[in-house]
Amino acid sequence: SVPTPSTMASGQSQSEFPARRRASGSFEVETRTQAPPPPAAAASMLSKLLDRLFAIVDVGALDAYPEDGADIVTAINQAIVDCLATMKLSGELRDADSEALAAAARRELFELGPLTPVLASEEFSEVFVLGHAHVSFQQGRKLIHSEYAFSSEQALKRTILRLCNLSGRPLMEGELIVRRKLPRGAQMTAILPPLSEQGHVIAIRLPQHTDTTMDDLVRMGALPRTIASFLSI
Repeated sequence: SVPTPSTMASGQSQSEFPARRRASGSFEVETRTQAPPPPAAAASMLSKLLDRLFAIVDVGALDAYPEDGADIVTAINQAIVDCLATMKLSGELRDADSEALAAAARRELFELGPLTPVLASEEFSEVFVLGHAHVSFQQGRKLIHSEYAFSSEQALKRTILRLCNLSGRPLMEGELIVRRKLPRGAQMTAILPPLSEQGHVIAIRLPQHTDTTMDDLVRMGALPRTIASFLSI
């Protein structure tokens, strides 16, 4: 299953995504097919929370799913609670859902960020990430934009490292075009800077039929033509 704070703390090894399920109520996505980038409010709040967190906790040990990370996981979970309490007292949270923010932070730090629930869902056929702020999913012929993206390119790079580790083939030094077969038959292609000028790019095709082509995605604005050409090689 995808690593969670509890499984990381216990040292349980991770070899595949969890049984694919319908997206739960804890994860919400925009339903517009031609939506702009993820809502600024959600992304801004997540970034503020993580900035506060990084100032007091070293999360570098989480980059590749450590086998023995119980102490750091416990410290980070407590730090998330403390940071949210401080933000609430200062008025920074406003009307933001603190539980949703905490869940988004934990997904980014311990799992695969906004990709976690989608890779475990039967509702989606493809995943597209065009830089840390642009995450979308294909559902039939509808392109759906995620409410939460990644907080930074570093966080997105960490997710690529984790996906490579889950595939059984860690990212090699200097590897800029990454192709991996992920658990449950998903296929990932990623393009890394400096080859990609738009940040880290990921396309994941989930094992189910889709009629959408790369040309369709270019027409819908999901991918630039140059990136689509790379991913089609």
